[in-house]
Amino acid sequence: MRAGAPWMFALALASCGGVGTGGTGTYVSGPIAGFGSILVSGVRLDERSAELRNDDGEPRSAADLQLGVTGEVDAGDLTPSTPGDALSLDSAVAQRITLGSEIVGPVSAIASGGIGLKVLGQPVLVSTNTAYGPSLTQGLVSIRPGMVVQVYGFYDAAEQTQKVRATRIEEPGQVAFWRVRGPIKTSDPVAKTLTIGTATFGYASATGAPQDLPVGRTVRLRVAKTTPAPGRFDVLSFAGDRTPLADWDAARLGGYITEFMSLANFSIGGIPVDASAATIAGGTPALGVGILARGPTRGGVLRAETLLVQTEERVMADGFIFQGPIERIDLATQTLVLKGTALWWGRPPLVNNGTLADLVPGRAISVRAVKTASGRFEAVIIRLD
Repeated sequence: MRAGAPWMFALALASCGGVGTGGTGTYVSGPIAGFGSILVSGVRLDERSAELRNDDGEPRSAADLQLGVTGEVDAGDLTPSTPGDALSLDSAVAQRITLGSEIVGPVSAIASGGIGLKVLGQPVLVSTNTAYGPSLTQGLVSIRPGMVVQVYGFYDAAEQTQKVRATRIEEPGQVAFWRVRGPIKTSDPVAKTLTIGTATFGYASATGAPQDLPVGRTVRLRVAKTTPAPGRFDVLSFAGDRTPLADWDAARLGGYITEFMSLANFSIGGIPVDASAATIAGGTPALGVGILARGPTRGGVLRAETLLVQTEERVMADGFIFQGPIERIDLATQTLVLKGTALWWGRPPLVNNGTLADLVPGRAISVRAVKTASGRFEAVIIRLD
């Protein structure tokens, strides 16, 4: 998977110039934030005929498309949403979906205050919107030191200690090696070591090592499961570098700024951005700031026309969208099940095209929901379709 999407919002590309090669189509990247076709970065993607794989090229199935899983999608032409309809989304038919996580490895510590943990030397932050695999029924409380987990999310390099903002954490089952992806914090070409987060990785015997490993470059490592010393790991191999972006007439690139020299020269997850002529709203771009950039891409660089600074609160307020027929409903407990997910309303939601009394099993609806601190999905808008 190409790096670069942010936590709960991400990269969306649509162009008259092609899906990676120059024809018409759409490129979308980010965490899954809804179902009824999958929702990624505000685009509803019909995944039924798509080829599914992970970023190592291994086949995957529709069962791997879960909330918070990050992926990139090559799709057909984009159909615009209906203006003024809060539940109408841009849509496209997915052709290829590539899933990828940031870390696979053992948990070494649980952070105090219930806000995160450390995995493979990487600090991991969780939030209300973080999704968990089916074996982690109590969320972060279910995780113990020594447990092997897979973390989906995005690197935030704002502080001295880099961290991953998790969109999903799950147990991966049996794996042959650990994995980590992130920006290089320090690099020693003589000793053949580099650091990501708080961990040191030795690559003297690794295959596929690039000749140039500058600070800030995003790399993806396969790591031996044995540890030669606390906080140090041996790299087995470097995974393939990200594919340079094609020239797109229209692009929306979102993520955390991982390198920042100036407005004319910074990057989002390793993707170069030139915003020297951009209109900026919502705050000040800087290292570690969430950003949404819009403009064409030329020569692998996004030539931003607008920049919108994104906050975690703003992204969380967007919530999740579910579409499909009601599977079960209980008006007494104010709960319905849609796409296998229980949706609850503590206060009457806004209902379009009908009333709560019209909600019966089998009725097709669209729901915008936010995740509460208790982990429940609260429906705020329901539309009868």
